[in-house]
Amino acid sequence: MKSVRNFTLLLIAVLGLFIVTACGGSDGDSSSEGEKDKLTYAYYSSDINQDPAFEKAKEIFEEKYPNTTLERQVIPNENYWTKLKTSVGGGSGPDVFLMNGVNFEQFRTLGLIKNIQPFIDESGFDMNVYPKGTRDLYKADDELYGIPYNEGLLALYYNKEMFDEAGIDYPDETWTWEDVKEAGKKLTDEENDIYGVTYQPFLGQEGLYPLIKQAGGEVISEDKSKSGFGTAETTAAIQFMQDLIEENIMPSAEVLLETEPQQLFTSSRSAMFPSGSWNVNLFSESLGDKVGVAVLPHNEERGYLMHGSAYVINSETDNEEKAFELLKILGGTEVQKEMAVGGANVPSHVDAVDTWMDSFEGIDLTAFKKGLEHTEPYPVSLKTAEWQEVMDREVTRALMMEISAEEASKNIEEGMNKILESEDK
Repeated sequence: MKSVRNFTLLLIAVLGLFIVTACGGSDGDSSSEGEKDKLTYAYYSSDINQDPAFEKAKEIFEEKYPNTTLERQVIPNENYWTKLKTSVGGGSGPDVFLMNGVNFEQFRTLGLIKNIQPFIDESGFDMNVYPKGTRDLYKADDELYGIPYNEGLLALYYNKEMFDEAGIDYPDETWTWEDVKEAGKKLTDEENDIYGVTYQPFLGQEGLYPLIKQAGGEVISEDKSKSGFGTAETTAAIQFMQDLIEENIMPSAEVLLETEPQQLFTSSRSAMFPSGSWNVNLFSESLGDKVGVAVLPHNEERGYLMHGSAYVINSETDNEEKAFELLKILGGTEVQKEMAVGGANVPSHVDAVDTWMDSFEGIDLTAFKKGLEHTEPYPVSLKTAEWQEVMDREVTRALMMEISAEEASKNIEEGMNKILESEDK
């Protein structure tokens, strides 16, 4: 009888343990006490302090999943993509990691990142809180693969003092390309090498891409199979910069190859400079209250092509539900606002952009937020770097007046299409 009694007590203990364990899973974390799970996420190192954002994400995540520890991996910039491709491609790597637009298609087509559309649909998570430019950058076949984290915004910087001395009204939302040209003529002082405006011709994100969008064209087709060059719109974008150079309103390509456009603006040698949010610190420190910010001038259309980063899920993760929860947390207002404090990073969540703007005193940055209404995704494909080389080469030739804008556009179309045709989709 004693052995029967012992067996009964043992059975009750086992059943009791089962019940406790089962009930303990009601918070979405089924790991038993003493056997904590671990979820890792990775991003590349920079001079931007991500500690506050990490601590907030860790606090929110571990409150929801008390038996799971959130850990981060900070990988040096120069090794980030190589290390990720090796680890994730080998079936390991972090559960969640930061992705950029240029590498997205490669990781997606290799099956290294998870399609999160089913999780978004099931949870009802609102993706409309992110600008179309960054949201759709991580979309393929109408399915989303990432939740935006940070982004680069574009606007027109201008030197208030130079405008005041020339008696010209400051740029505003009504400005067109023609206004840039007319004001630029009045602001140019050829004898003293002072220019009305400087575009960044060798970086598509700041220079040519916005002009193509504003002309009503596209860099690449929506299905990423065909070049957008070789059209009247892309030709017009190149022609606009050629005209500015020929009329001495903008520095020549030779000057810009020797002197950074930012340097021309900070030294008051250029009255206007269309550029990104990443230059606010530099320009504020260099020019103080002389610097103003306006929405980018428009032509046939408004806006620009936006690049931003997003967090994605490793397709081999064993914790996909927790990983998606982490994506929501990293893209949520609490973490986004922590990341935005200090002004180093622009958050993707529209409700957190004000926190970034409020980090700067004495400069009105509302133009950056207004510009979000007219953004499209940054152009990418599997071999982005290859066709960008073709584009940079031909645009440089055009701005050195070696070939016409039409020839440059046509050459880019031909070279780009050859590369796109070679992509193994």
